[in-house]
Amino acid sequence: MTFNTNNNNILSPKATGKAKHTNDLAIVERIVKQFKDNSRKDIKNWRIAIQAAESPEKPRRDLLMDIYEDILTDAHLYSQMELRKSATLNTPFQVINGKSGELDRHKTYLLNSKWFYDFLEHALDSRFYGYSLVEFISFDGNKIKNSLIPRRNVIPNTKQVVLDWKKSDVRINYADPKFEDWLLPIGNNNDLGVLNKIVPNLIWKRNIMQTWAEFCERFGIPLITATTTKQDTDILDLIDDMLDQLGEVAHAVFPEGTTVEIKDANRTDAYMVFDKKIKRNNDEISKAITGGTMLSSGDNAGSQSQVHERNLVERLGGADKRFLTFITNDYLLPLLAKKGYDFTPNDKFVFNLSTELGLSTHFDIVKDMMDEGLEIEQSWLSKTFNVPITGKRVIPGQNQNSINSKQQKDDIEALLPESKQLFKNGISYISKKNIT
Repeated sequence: MTFNTNNNNILSPKATGKAKHTNDLAIVERIVKQFKDNSRKDIKNWRIAIQAAESPEKPRRDLLMDIYEDILTDAHLYSQMELRKSATLNTPFQVINGKSGELDRHKTYLLNSKWFYDFLEHALDSRFYGYSLVEFISFDGNKIKNSLIPRRNVIPNTKQVVLDWKKSDVRINYADPKFEDWLLPIGNNNDLGVLNKIVPNLIWKRNIMQTWAEFCERFGIPLITATTTKQDTDILDLIDDMLDQLGEVAHAVFPEGTTVEIKDANRTDAYMVFDKKIKRNNDEISKAITGGTMLSSGDNAGSQSQVHERNLVERLGGADKRFLTFITNDYLLPLLAKKGYDFTPNDKFVFNLSTELGLSTHFDIVKDMMDEGLEIEQSWLSKTFNVPITGKRVIPGQNQNSINSKQQKDDIEALLPESKQLFKNGISYISKKNIT
């Protein structure tokens, strides 16, 4: 793999003869699109789908995947999944040499593309669905195309893809060596994913919301009654018609001798039955996806929500990053090397975890190092803290290393006195020159 340098000195990969391949055996293009069951699901449907997925003789996951797709219409579940994935996908990454630890900008640039983020997202989704089968369509320099084979057509237990469920005996064995350089299976063959653990909560929540809507229709609007001394059917029909209109226009004219009464519901806390049950199910969903309940609620104590945030970022997010690191280093980079890209066994994909330090913490660490007399590269200081450093000051008779360290520290604090306070607030300072 070679690289071009454009007018802006931005490195861009240029395809070599070896790094240009097209998948003539693409499975995803041969799958027949079919009707998905979007009917209302209940616990019985879910149990039948699990039995089908775990069948030792003829396993199939289409029923379970249809249920998963159906429950994804739940806004709370969707937000929790996006929050979980964002904790990992928003972390910068890089490719380094495993022996020297040096950053390889060229290879990092190749991975810093949409196709790679799509791959990472497919891999992360395997945590929710249990399995992802990613197929690469073409390799052409930095233009790499990949696609997810629909999960309802994949049977991980038997390593098969069903092209058409109407002809379920027509299957492809994706473990065949001819697909080895084009397919990346991700996940455990027998894992049904995190979503399987919360399907009951989502079904119950949907049923409760439907019942609440019916309750509102019946008891949300006050009951309006009319008492009259009239017995004439024409007048009674007129009163009935007036009552219907009263609900729409809030006024009506009734015959003499008619009394109208508006009766409110006796219980004003009936909504609590529904609201509490919905909240309990939302809490169970949040615990399964993000490990806590306070990241999506606005009425919680700050210290508690910070604990839940650390639980997501440091524990679940850390596990997800480790999972993606193994997948990329053990499977993706070797596959790219087979396709002619200049990756070697020494190349390692890593997440840049140092960026997760707060600016205040990062600044204090650097300041302490300079106080100890260590010289810090000025270009790195300027880039990391966004502080313009114009040059070095030399004072005769002093140790050069001490001068450099002290000068760097003074440059940060003297040039922009307010920057330290900004760092403590976790805000990256933008120079006045750039602002104006």
